[in-house]
Amino acid sequence: MLSSVNVLVVDDDPAVRAYAADVLRGGGHTVIEAGNGAEALAANGSLAEPLGLLVTDIDMPGMDGRTLAGILAARRPGLKVIYISGRGLGVTDRGGRLEDWESFLGKPFGPSQLHQMVRDLMDEAERSR
Repeated sequence: MLSSVNVLVVDDDPAVRAYAADVLRGGGHTVIEAGNGAEALAANGSLAEPLGLLVTDIDMPGMDGRTLAGILAARRPGLKVIYISGRGLGVTDRGGRLEDWESFLGKPFGPSQLHQMVRDLMDEAERSR
């Protein structure tokens, strides 16, 4: 059973960021939005409750999503990550390889796809406790 989770949505495209945030809020989650890696790190530092999920574009100016996820995961063990991209996973040095705590969702995506991926990741987190 999926409960509400604190989600950080990071994308340099305001329309994509707002869409993902609205979908997740509609699912009952608390959502913080950021337009890039630096904003995301600052937003994470201001959260009263722990971050449970990062939804981030992979290919962004400055800090890419994989680097951001690595920094946040080091600070928050158990953090789950959904990478979103229209270009696929191969835009970083790790190519398409994902860790157990990571998933990938290609753009464009629908609300049901995003909700299902969140459910799957959070259910897996509950099972591993």
